[in-house]
Amino acid sequence: MTIDELDAWIRLLAARIHERAAELTALDRAIGDGDHGINMDRGFAAVVTAMDAAVTAGTPVGAGTTSLAVILRALADSLGG
Repeated sequence: MTIDELDAWIRLLAARIHERAAELTALDRAIGDGDHGINMDRGFAAVVTAMDAAVTAGTPVGAGTTSLAVILRALADSLGG
């Protein structure tokens, strides 16, 4: 997988999660606290924001482990339980 493919895959994943957030939340409500879709949507929105910021700063995804770490940190920091 190339860096461009990884970037596109993450962005597509974020878009799909956003499209299905309500469904994910409804499924979670049946067995849990009903926040899974909300949290995943928020988390992947933060990832895309971090990716965009990295590109703007001149360090796109894959420019090194530091940019990947920033993206993963954005996901971890924005997700709930």
